[in-house]
Amino acid sequence: MCRSAFSRRRSRTNSPPDQGIGKPVKMIESCFDDLICDFPDVVEGAMEFGLIRGLRLRDQGGRSAVQVAKEVAADSLGRGAFIRASHDVIMVKPPIVISMDELFEDFRRPHWAIEIVVAAS
Repeated sequence: MCRSAFSRRRSRTNSPPDQGIGKPVKMIESCFDDLICDFPDVVEGAMEFGLIRGLRLRDQGGRSAVQVAKEVAADSLGRGAFIRASHDVIMVKPPIVISMDELFEDFRRPHWAIEIVVAAS
């Protein structure tokens, strides 16, 4: 069963910052799990390369997965996330120095972008 990281994060906004990399990595993984659960017809799977995460997308509404990835990446980038499309994969690349809130927002932007791209199908 999918549970939104967005709602989980809202309930913890007053918690003290965690030192170390474990908390950001868990939050990133949670956001990507949500994307896979929320968009099973769009997201084929996830990939990871350290803190860089990728989602392989599927064809949508007569558009190839490559085109969908380009549209999601462009919309996400327009929202301020460091996203790029590589064939049918969108890659989320957070900056090295970033607060937990900024990191959370960067990994939520693809969620919003996928909603917009899928709605256009």
